[in-house]
Amino acid sequence: MTNELPKVQRIARVAQAFTPGAPVDQLALFAGRMNQVQDVVSAVSQKGQHVALYGERGVGKTSLANILAQVYSMPEFPHFQSALVNCNSEDSFESIWKNVFRE
Repeated sequence: MTNELPKVQRIARVAQAFTPGAPVDQLALFAGRMNQVQDVVSAVSQKGQHVALYGERGVGKTSLANILAQVYSMPEFPHFQSALVNCNSEDSFESIWKNVFRE
């Protein structure tokens, strides 16, 4: 039984480091979506423009939102705000925007 403990610890460490199902929350770990990041930056750089992310489950919306929130919280962007709001099938247009403004 004592021989199995190091193996269990190794498995736990791998599980902690490798989380493919969890959204990316660090810019350094985000890869492969720079076109989408550039599209959002271009859109919100225009006065009066906003961005909403939507799409099928598991395509990277939350990861992209996390990275964008991180980018726009940098000191170089003092006039930008971001709100991360998750939606579900019960939400309406009104409830989504109430959640956004609550954030």
